[in-house]
Amino acid sequence: MIIQYQYLDTEKLLVQKYKGEWSTEDYMLFVDTIQAKSFEGLIKVLTDLREISRFEEAFKNFESLKEIRKRILPVSIVNVHLIDKPGQTAIIHLYQQELSDTYKYSYCSTIKQAIKLLGMNGSITEAEMENILANLKSQF
Repeated sequence: MIIQYQYLDTEKLLVQKYKGEWSTEDYMLFVDTIQAKSFEGLIKVLTDLREISRFEEAFKNFESLKEIRKRILPVSIVNVHLIDKPGQTAIIHLYQQELSDTYKYSYCSTIKQAIKLLGMNGSITEAEMENILANLKSQF
């Protein structure tokens, strides 16, 4: 699995994009890697899962994913998942349902809605966000 990411300091936003076949092991290694980085003031995360395959594998490690989330991100972080497949929708819905009492989670299928859910209307356009997602600066 390839994970690309970039921190947008002005927006206090971590943008991450997952590609290829889902791997919980790769995800856990990535989490450990970015946890060591300082994203000062981080308040929002956009996770693009539209190019991930075999996402049903994540469901097999559902409890592990929940524990990782609880361990690494503060409750105050707003996290939006960008998805476009029915299977992803079901898995993300279940995942977020388990965590939504404590965490601020949403999911959507368009960049426009992601921007809205992240509270960034007026500060970034759809075209700008598409460009950011197409050219993320770091890769794991």
